[in-house]
Amino acid sequence: MNTKHTKKLLLALVLLALAGCASQGIVKMGKDTYMVSRGGWPAMNGFAVEANCYKAANAFCDKRGLSMIVVTNDTVNGVVFGHNASCKLVFRAVSTNAP
Repeated sequence: MNTKHTKKLLLALVLLALAGCASQGIVKMGKDTYMVSRGGWPAMNGFAVEANCYKAANAFCDKRGLSMIVVTNDTVNGVVFGHNASCKLVFRAVSTNAP
């Protein structure tokens, strides 16, 4: 394989890896219940990824005039040569006037 093809292949692999770490959108799970997940790097603290989930959930709710209530939160610290940091947040989007 020549250098030009090797560089293209390497670039494609890097872009594919970055796409795998890209943030996903907010997914509806049922009536007023949603999930958002984020991923980070292997050496990353899970709380940094968790903060991104909370920011996304709050922005989602604020845009709709709703409040975010956490249902579950699963945060994992990254481990080099093990796995990436990640967070999955399940939340409810409810009226700001709700009890």
